[in-house]
Amino acid sequence: MLRRKKVVMPSRAAQLLGEIKRLAQKGLDAKTMTTKDEKLRGIIKKIKDNDMREIKFRAYIYDLTNEDSHPLEIDVRAGKLWDVASINFKDQMVEIVDDDGNVWEHELSSDEIALMQYVGSKDRNGREIYEGDIVRHHHNKNKTNYVVEWSDASFGFIATPIKENPGRPHLNQATMLSYEIVGNIYKNPELLK
Repeated sequence: MLRRKKVVMPSRAAQLLGEIKRLAQKGLDAKTMTTKDEKLRGIIKKIKDNDMREIKFRAYIYDLTNEDSHPLEIDVRAGKLWDVASINFKDQMVEIVDDDGNVWEHELSSDEIALMQYVGSKDRNGREIYEGDIVRHHHNKNKTNYVVEWSDASFGFIATPIKENPGRPHLNQATMLSYEIVGNIYKNPELLK
């Protein structure tokens, strides 16, 4: 017979949780705030705003049609990047959202779709950086392009030079604010040369 193990919360964590519950019951009314309440509200805001990296994806739909394809076989979503609404790994389905807000299903295991994960950073222009984006340092005189990709060795996303450049190291996520997106490996393959 399986028994549920009682988890004992560390006293400081239990105390903080109790204070957060008390604050929630009292409400976030500025008139009734104490200095301690202000600190708690700051902690709650920090947790809410900063500590959770947003996990999201976009998808590229490959254009698999050719001149012999029937007009009904042509996918108007092909050759473009789309936001992903949901991924069902069990059923191997991806739902993408088009510009009009319509949701379309695609098989995850098919050759027609490539998923790219948001790295949790934005470039110097405020654009979200995704896996597969091509970035360039804004002070880069050599015009070296880098591909954003996952690195098992680094346990995170890095920007790898397209052409080996001995003076430029592999980059990590923290330095992405110095870079700007110049393209994507799917939409701009000419930047990979």
